[in-house]
Amino acid sequence: MENDVRSFPVNREIFFILKKHGKMSLGEISTNLGISKTAALKWLVRMENEGDVRRTVKHNKMGRPSYIFSLSDKGKAFNEKSNQNSILLDLVDFMKNNGMSDEFDRYLVERYRKITTTYGNELLGLPMEERLTKLLNMRNDDGYMAELRNEPSGNAVLTEYNCPIFKIASKFPKTCTLETEMFNKVMMTNVENNHRQIDGVDCCVFSIRRKKEMLE
Repeated sequence: MENDVRSFPVNREIFFILKKHGKMSLGEISTNLGISKTAALKWLVRMENEGDVRRTVKHNKMGRPSYIFSLSDKGKAFNEKSNQNSILLDLVDFMKNNGMSDEFDRYLVERYRKITTTYGNELLGLPMEERLTKLLNMRNDDGYMAELRNEPSGNAVLTEYNCPIFKIASKFPKTCTLETEMFNKVMMTNVENNHRQIDGVDCCVFSIRRKKEMLE
């Protein structure tokens, strides 16, 4: 279960790899996608025209200049584009600015209770490795652009490069705490949140401890 398991459309895959790597050449992007440079460039140009991708010129010592691609500020926030999300964020701001933070905290607790039940029902009874794969697929279905790898210690590491609820978590950090608690319950083992996007890093990282018998 090393490295990625993903099944995104090409444009979302480009979002994923640019979010992960920051800046990349056309050749690096096409290699990561497993498609030709011509095909990759068509997608990049489309995304550039939509304002999601930007390119800069790299002047090489020899030969022609090359292009380096990265996400624009608009592209980095692509998960926040819908009108629904805009209305939700307005509501969050309204509640926070009008002394209703406690009510929103209670809402978050209830929301994660339901998510825990949903995830738990899907993962119940599965062996650890199948549970990890299922969790990865569920997070990707929910838009988190996740990948799974193993640490030298034998523990699993779930890395999420996109956070659909980033702005809400930024205003209510309890969201991240509840999410980690949810992982602990549904994985039935210790899960630690080592990096959070709300702290200014590029991804959220969860270390999932395999039980001792899993390592033997």
